Amino acid sequence: MKFIAQLRFKPGAAPFLAALFIVLAYNFTFWKSFVGATGGLTLVSVPVQVGMFLLLVLSYNACLALVNFPYVLKPVLVLLFLATSAASYFMDQYGTAIDWSMIQNVVETNTRESSELLSWKLILTIAVLGVLPSLAVVKAKPRFTGGRRQVLSNAGSVAASLVLAAVLLVLMFKSLAPALREHRELRFLLTPTNYIQAVNGYYKRKWRRRPWCGPWAPTPSRASCGTARNAGR
Repeated sequence: MKFIAQLRFKPGAAPFLAALFIVLAYNFTFWKSFVGATGGLTLVSVPVQVGMFLLLVLSYNACLALVNFPYVLKPVLVLLFLATSAASYFMDQYGTAIDWSMIQNVVETNTRESSELLSWKLILTIAVLGVLPSLAVVKAKPRFTGGRRQVLSNAGSVAASLVLAAVLLVLMFKSLAPALREHRELRFLLTPTNYIQAVNGYYKRKWRRRPWCGPWAPTPSRASCGTARNAGR
């Protein structure tokens, strides 16, 4: 940790290193499935797999560069590492994909069912892949230029990452599209985007089912509220 504390990263290095770590450390299940979907480790498929790796790193780097500011980046990375380590454990251990229905099961799980999922392996995984990287983030000292220069630096990093990702996508499209089209489950295996989308999907469905009963609610919503009240009597 002392070595990490002495490191001073350049303004755009911290998001890139975090993106690299996320793609490598938390996505064993995704890479196992993706390698199988693209034909295994062959001379023909390896360039596609390497290209996909670079595409993901660039995409995550672009996202993290948006929050590359003092007092913002570190809390985001700590939260991301802890949550993603837990998500990757359940995918690797149980072979499950993460979608909105799984988030619903987690939310509706009672205390007894939750305790059954706890294990020393889960604790060890979160400690190694979640807590230790989080401590490294807290100890690290990324350099920020501050003010307008920091905004311009972040914008440049986002733009460069997106342009390079777009070029890679165009070059790999013919080889990549069939695998993604025939194996749609891959998007539910890629962390952290899978559980972020799953949480968003769960709450969208939850609020969509709940009628708006306020005084300014539209007529159809007020009718639904009345139906719900009558059913409850």
